[in-house]
Amino acid sequence: MNPDPNQTPEETPAPVNPETPTPEVNATPEVVSTPAPEFTPAPEPTPEVAPAQSFEQPVEVPGTSPTTEPVSTPEVVAPTTAPNPFTQPTTAIGSSPNSDPLPTAPAGGSKKKLIILISAIVGGLLILGGIAAAVYFLFFSVSKADYKQAYDQLQSIQTKVSGSALSSDPDSLKTTFEEYKTENAKLGDLKALRADGELNEKYKAYDEKATAYIAFMDAFIPSFEKLTTATKVMSSGGSMLKSSSVEATITALEKASDATDPDVKAYVDALLAVYKEILPQVKIYETSSVSADRLKALTAISTSTRSLSTTSTKFSTDLKARYEKVSPKETFDALAAAVTKKYNEQ
Repeated sequence: MNPDPNQTPEETPAPVNPETPTPEVNATPEVVSTPAPEFTPAPEPTPEVAPAQSFEQPVEVPGTSPTTEPVSTPEVVAPTTAPNPFTQPTTAIGSSPNSDPLPTAPAGGSKKKLIILISAIVGGLLILGGIAAAVYFLFFSVSKADYKQAYDQLQSIQTKVSGSALSSDPDSLKTTFEEYKTENAKLGDLKALRADGELNEKYKAYDEKATAYIAFMDAFIPSFEKLTTATKVMSSGGSMLKSSSVEATITALEKASDATDPDVKAYVDALLAVYKEILPQVKIYETSSVSADRLKALTAISTSTRSLSTTSTKFSTDLKARYEKVSPKETFDALAAAVTKKYNEQ
């Protein structure tokens, strides 16, 4: 249809996008699949036409057999209002009715934004990588100086952990034990024992034993102090054949009878029972002028005190077994040997 020569065109139709191929349909002039929204089709029956080929489907390559029947030229239905022949269609050429219109912004701006976004992501990853590396060297990398620090700390503990709970001097035992707790608490802060996997496992094994040992000694030492106070009276009170000495010992043992440690309390109760048993016989021995009575009393005293040796031996054996059960010495020695080896390998 030719335009009216007396009418000035409003717009020149936009050129076909060269990047979007236009399929050929039996050399039939192209008909836009979507009419302009302002046109209202007449209520006439729509002639049957073959489905319009979507521009998003692959274009048939010349020389190949088509997969569908040739499309017949559709009959154009006259609009109810006279259209302006120079009005551009609403659907962008080269796109289907359901697709978004082609972007009108220049591609250069999008590329710059993409480059900036990628640069920001890469920069962020590099920063995170640097932080991760710093964290690794701060918490997981162990130097020779770290091993040396652990070695020195273990050396300061070695003499204290090898002490005996059966020391006859409770003051010395208590002092050594308090020093051990102070120095032992520092091990948990050593980097070599936290970051080195092998040393960390050995430290955990030692720390478990050390925790049990500390709990044992915390409960044992107060009872042990009471026991040693009573035994000092027993050894310095004089002869067991003097009632005054026996009575002083009984008083001291009664003060220690509230000991909380089970072995100490059992031992104190056993001693107290013997001394209370021999006290009447000691008084007879002291006051009687009859030789037969004195001999009989002395025999009874000897029989009763004979069990003291057995009671003391049992107490020492039971206490030593409990101490060795909680002693951290074996695990401490294993940890110290591993630290020494690591230090020498650096």
